[in-house]
Amino acid sequence: DKDPRSEYNIYSIQKKRGTYIMISQGKRAVKSGQILENSVEDILVDNGYTVEVQAKFTDCYNNPRSKMDFYIPELNLAIECKRQMVSGTADQKLPFVVANLAMFPSKKGLLILDGDHYHSRKGIAMYLNTQKSDCFDWCFVEDFAEWLGKQA
Repeated sequence: DKDPRSEYNIYSIQKKRGTYIMISQGKRAVKSGQILENSVEDILVDNGYTVEVQAKFTDCYNNPRSKMDFYIPELNLAIECKRQMVSGTADQKLPFVVANLAMFPSKKGLLILDGDHYHSRKGIAMYLNTQKSDCFDWCFVEDFAEWLGKQA
């Protein structure tokens, strides 16, 4: 019989109720991203902002089912969060994220990064700094509350 683990790029195995369950790398990444999104949402709510979660829009590939992590009406701000703990293809997705923040019907877009990988890659910060404008900015999650305070 085929080993069921061969269908997964196993990154983690969790023990739940006395049995072990396999978690694919993709599923683990989704959970990790949700931790970041929850932190960002908490900061926004704690600062009194209205938070629209998973706001629908048409992306740069003309996909009308795309979703932006957050839209903050009071600031006319779209926010996308990305967390990457280890190297992978995440770097290649950043230009797509920047383009989608520009496509979202808001005055400004903000990319919030978290994770060891993004902190260790100086080239990512260099690239994102070249994209900064009146309608795009980025920060690490630990700087988000300060960034938000400057918007008022």
